[in-house]
Amino acid sequence: FFKQKTAYEIVDCDWSSDVCSSDLRICAVADYMAGVVTRVSQLANRPLFPLASAALAFAATLLVVAFVPALCALVALQRRQWVRVAFSCAIGSALGATLLAWLVAEYGTQAIAGLMPGMVRSGEWAAGLRWVEHFGFVVLIAFASLPVSQTPVLIVCALLGMPLSHVFISVLLGKVMKYFLYAAFTASMLNQLTLRQQIMASDGAPK
Repeated sequence: FFKQKTAYEIVDCDWSSDVCSSDLRICAVADYMAGVVTRVSQLANRPLFPLASAALAFAATLLVVAFVPALCALVALQRRQWVRVAFSCAIGSALGATLLAWLVAEYGTQAIAGLMPGMVRSGEWAAGLRWVEHFGFVVLIAFASLPVSQTPVLIVCALLGMPLSHVFISVLLGKVMKYFLYAAFTASMLNQLTLRQQIMASDGAPK
């Protein structure tokens, strides 16, 4: 495939064992992102809303924060344009993943030492090494499309030398499938809820 070095040549460095501090950091980032979603909601009826949604997906991917809840909230604000919202978020997420892959490729494992302490000792890391070596970028597409963290596989791909163009396309394909599914489901459920409320209101109206 694209490998410039094998998984066995990726040297484990001195990782911090303070996982609790990392969890606190992730919680703080998640709280901050929730506040950003609130501010983005103020642009719901403006042309900049898809761009703001893409920027939010970019930041969430770069900071390794779950984005699906924010996506559902964004779709709820613009459910008639859920396709545009989902596609904008997929592009933003792919750009964020590409930048993260570049940082890892440029600075090595030190780039993620403070982000995800002890990750190289996790089961996801070991599985990612095996799968990426055997199946290449297909694994990244699969992880980007599934409701699991793509970050361990993304970092493995970067360390093994996957071209950034392949990273972008792989994550974009996966995120389009994932975000379109969640966005379509959210919009459909909201439409059904609205229709049910209208029916109940018409039934309860005086005749």
